[in-house]
Amino acid sequence: MSLLLQIAQTRALWAKCEMATGLDWHEIATLLELEALFAPPLRDERRYSRHPLQATAHVRAGQLDDEAEIIDISLEGMRLGQMPYIEHGATIEIIANEPGTDDSFRFKAEVMWSAEIDNDVYEVGVRLLGAPLQFRRRPSERTGPDVATRSHRAAAA
Repeated sequence: MSLLLQIAQTRALWAKCEMATGLDWHEIATLLELEALFAPPLRDERRYSRHPLQATAHVRAGQLDDEAEIIDISLEGMRLGQMPYIEHGATIEIIANEPGTDDSFRFKAEVMWSAEIDNDVYEVGVRLLGAPLQFRRRPSERTGPDVATRSHRAAAA
């Protein structure tokens, strides 16, 4: 199972718990297994370990509509590279593309920090919010925005 899919499944199970709908025994076992995969090493202050991920993402918020790279990811957040400046506290949408597939995951996130790496190029740390939406892109859209975005822009033109 891919890293993005593991995170999506874990966050979906967390969301189900938060909605107080309850988990069945199989879902409880799955959640425990998934959380164990992200257990931090000893002496790490994080609740969940970060895992390197070389994947592309499309990031949107207000006027921002840019491509970025996912540097690493955990159950609670991710670090994005090749980003323009974005304010701390901003809510953004991240469409993470599963490497080598047509699968993508749409995450909502809050910007927690940013650091300038080069002239107007930033790394950004985000906290993931809620459960992501998984969808499949058409092969012609592997590097661009999702179908809904393209349809919306075409309708607005």
